[in-house]
Amino acid sequence: MPVSQLGNTIEKNTEFDSLNPIASKAASILQTGGIVYLGENHSKPEARHVVLGLIEQRSKFIGTIGLEINTEDTEKYLGSDKGVKLLKVDPKFYRNSHYSFGDIVEAARAHHINVGFYDKQEPGRGNTIDRQNHIADQIQGYYQNRPSRSTWCGLSSTKKGVLILIGSDHLNRSQDMYKSKNWEALQALVSSGTSVRHGYSDTCTMVYTEAKQVKLNN
Repeated sequence: MPVSQLGNTIEKNTEFDSLNPIASKAASILQTGGIVYLGENHSKPEARHVVLGLIEQRSKFIGTIGLEINTEDTEKYLGSDKGVKLLKVDPKFYRNSHYSFGDIVEAARAHHINVGFYDKQEPGRGNTIDRQNHIADQIQGYYQNRPSRSTWCGLSSTKKGVLILIGSDHLNRSQDMYKSKNWEALQALVSSGTSVRHGYSDTCTMVYTEAKQVKLNN
């Protein structure tokens, strides 16, 4: 969806924050330079709607957006407009019936927001230890290298936030899942956050960690 059309998904003359409680909370965390994980059902639109709304309405708070795509595909998808178009037609979860990852990349580019692809998955191997470690390492890198947001004529600055769109199963903190070494590295980053669910029938879950509380996994 072109950025010029994003406003059509949000009522005119109405604050985006007041329309969507999870977006309001996400914006407040991003403003502090923290990390927001939006867990999605890959076939449902709600989480991607929130991401696109935050890009359109609160871009100054967002330094990096991370998407669940193989890291090695970065050049393929970000290196050209053709690559971004591929993300709009890919039959996999990169696209659902409402918003594609290509829409997000296109909107982020227009608002000068960094986009990162953090996944690593070999076909048929699923949630391997290597994959989870890779995801955690990439997200740590986004946090450590997030850009600054200058304030009041440049006399002071604060770090911009990091917004991660991820399958909600990765944020599952149930006892059985947490004990699995396959999930250990990512959970070390997520576990200090506070999980918030809004009224979208569990198709969008937010876990957030304020900047001052972030404990990176060593």
